[in-house]
Amino acid sequence: KKYFREIAQREIERCKYDGKDISFMLVDVDHLKDINDDPEHGGHDAGDEAIQILAQVLSKTVRQTPLDEVNLRFSELVGRFGRDEFIVLLPNTDINGAIAVAKRIESNLAKAKHSTWPKPLSCSIGIAGTPQDDYDYEHMKTQADKALYLSKDKGRNAYSSTLEL
Repeated sequence: KKYFREIAQREIERCKYDGKDISFMLVDVDHLKDINDDPEHGGHDAGDEAIQILAQVLSKTVRQTPLDEVNLRFSELVGRFGRDEFIVLLPNTDINGAIAVAKRIESNLAKAKHSTWPKPLSCSIGIAGTPQDDYDYEHMKTQADKALYLSKDKGRNAYSSTLEL
């Protein structure tokens, strides 16, 4: 989290200085408790696999720059934020561009195959970004978290942005 925050703050400042947009996402595996609590389909090992699948989908869907190049150019960055939650930074991407990325993430995750869980995997996504939100890490993180809970209130398997708050 600390490393992600350092990189994110630097990218936010760079985008602000250059007059470029930047967006921020929080992505959460839907129904992880149900997966973890189902011993018939693998229990906690199945939950771990669901988290790994989401990580792979995010990595393949969101273009990433190798970490050793982060200081050299703009990069999209994916990090683990919590137990089943990921954080995504999208420099040079306004909030509408981030919504397009969220749609691709949802689609790609729905196509992913889990080895034991019989239902399609899904996620909830909260999006904050300019020009709607301030160029500030804490502000964007808080706003993306509010949008994430809006997605959960919609019944999960959804994305929401601060345009809806």
